[in-house]
Amino acid sequence: MNKITIFTAFVLSITLVLFFFLPNLKEDTQKKTPIKEIGVGKIKISFGYCKYNNEVKRLKPKWKLFKLHQDSSIIIPLQKRVKFHNLEYGSYYIEYTTIFNQKNTVEFTVSDTIVKNISLCFDYFDYSSNKNVLMLDELKDGHNLYYSFESQGCFKHRDSNEIEIIKNSDNLIAKYGGNEYRMNDSQIAILREFEIELRSNHVSGCSTIDKYEIVNQHELEFFFINDESCQWRGFENLIKLLKLQK
Repeated sequence: MNKITIFTAFVLSITLVLFFFLPNLKEDTQKKTPIKEIGVGKIKISFGYCKYNNEVKRLKPKWKLFKLHQDSSIIIPLQKRVKFHNLEYGSYYIEYTTIFNQKNTVEFTVSDTIVKNISLCFDYFDYSSNKNVLMLDELKDGHNLYYSFESQGCFKHRDSNEIEIIKNSDNLIAKYGGNEYRMNDSQIAILREFEIELRSNHVSGCSTIDKYEIVNQHELEFFFINDESCQWRGFENLIKLLKLQK
């Protein structure tokens, strides 16, 4: 065999080796170093009242958006705004302050490109967290509570109203506008929620002062507050929810 034939065979052997080896090498390299794409999504934040039908324009919403890094659990605050167009996929939560001056959070996950709508309820209240002893719960048989309301505002605006709650055995009777109403379980729950909200830390910032008072004349007990927020309208909403009429 001459030198040319040997050289040709050698070149052919190298070519065959490279032909079969290089594609596998390239495939293995791609498997070891994949290109990772970071997905982004969009959210839209809306806010308002969920329990009450109050005017949204009275609200002074404040919130912060946080992202929770799954690898390090570090919480990073993001800037405040209503729409976010380029949020990286991941877990988030929004922290905001309700009209009762309490912190509340809403958790959500961004995992696709569809716009996610996030609703913030500024009249939300976690009633199960109440630590106060309610006068309604302590009311004895034959005793009564007076829920009184007075509002003073600009241009000599004045308004007043009152509900009397009487305990008769296992029943609660509400007297309002000359009418009597036997309270069912749902209405009793509304009365309890009203007193819990009444005892919360109301914000100020309005020229109108709403004065609330609950009085137990038999036990010489009373509780009163002034609400200057113009955001709660507690007594007006209580009448509506109890469906009382004069």
